[in-house]
Amino acid sequence: MKRKFVFGLALVFLFLTSFASAALAADASLSLSPKTKTVEVGDNLAVDVNLDTDGAAVSSVDVVLNYPTTKLEYIKTTATTSFPNVSVQDSPKGTLHINLTTSSGTFTGVDKIATITFKALATGQAPVTFVFTQGSTDDSNVTSNNQDILATVSGGTYTITTSSTSSLSTASASPTSSASATPTLPVTGPSSLFTSTLSWSILLIGLGVVIFFGLA
Repeated sequence: MKRKFVFGLALVFLFLTSFASAALAADASLSLSPKTKTVEVGDNLAVDVNLDTDGAAVSSVDVVLNYPTTKLEYIKTTATTSFPNVSVQDSPKGTLHINLTTSSGTFTGVDKIATITFKALATGQAPVTFVFTQGSTDDSNVTSNNQDILATVSGGTYTITTSSTSSLSTASASPTSSASATPTLPVTGPSSLFTSTLSWSILLIGLGVVIFFGLA
């Protein structure tokens, strides 16, 4: 009888251990959306942070992102109902540390957990990448039962182009040289006619003087 009790207790313990291991084996993921987008200099760029808990119950999320300060300026982070409590640190500049927690209990499932807004500063490519090493709790992580279950991350790359308004202003302010050139016109009018008439008059007077003195 005692052996059966011990055997049954061992089975229960094995079941609970297997269940706990399965829960901790969840592979949560973080991703940015959209992954690519084209914006103009001066425009705002809104990027969503998405979480997939892979079935685990999550109490908090740490998002650490690198972004190029020559291309983007950090504006704000907006939380969602899944993780309404948010704190942000942009230090050193170019590395965002965003901590998100639930108001009570845990979250399980797939959802947008925050929206990050940047301002486009200069033309070129602007990659936004997660700082993440699996197993490390000093970077991006997803906490479930006091364990980091984050397994994969996926950032984004954004293209910044010249503002169409500034391009039009530059074009209108630079007229072509052919339009500004002053054409040279042939000289016509009364002055040229007078010169021609005077020349013929002198010639006829001279011819008349020669004939007069010749006859005399």
